[in-house]
Amino acid sequence: KKFVRFGAPNCGISFHVHQVTARHREKERMVSLHEGLHLLPISCVAITPDGHTIVTGSHDSTIRVWHHLKKGRHRHLELVATLAGHKSRVICLEVCSQVGTLVSGGHDRRAVVWDLRTCSFLHELRGHQKPVGAVSINSSTGAVVTLAGPELRLWSVNGALLAFSSITNSPTVAISTNGADWTSTGGWMGGV
Repeated sequence: KKFVRFGAPNCGISFHVHQVTARHREKERMVSLHEGLHLLPISCVAITPDGHTIVTGSHDSTIRVWHHLKKGRHRHLELVATLAGHKSRVICLEVCSQVGTLVSGGHDRRAVVWDLRTCSFLHELRGHQKPVGAVSINSSTGAVVTLAGPELRLWSVNGALLAFSSITNSPTVAISTNGADWTSTGGWMGGV
């Protein structure tokens, strides 16, 4: 098991040991470093469950999709695409390989849905009044939750606004369930 660090001036990411194993005996030891992936520091990272696709968002307003390749003992990132849909820093990313989508949220108050397979723009989720600080995709339905300041929004897979709520205490995260239906108790969650 590994974790990723990002945000350093080297504009890259590094993978570190999270769980000690027979092969990796030192916790938090860096196992690979990938520098210069963006023009400015990386602000967010999303990884598919199989670890083969890594998506990075940056202060340079771009999103980059990478294939994570392992050649012998070495790990390599191969650039698949650069996505340009934000006008300022990308704050958050969510990737869902089950429905083949990627959602990005930015300081520019934009949330953008991308096709993960073709690395192309699908649609923008419009109307946010604050920077989009968290996004989540329901892996069963493809529905998206966005959080922008105190505003929590639920969107259909096609980008139609389904629900909106303004929360008194601004939550810090929006999480979707993996179930087929959204419920009042498990569909949206927030924390302070």
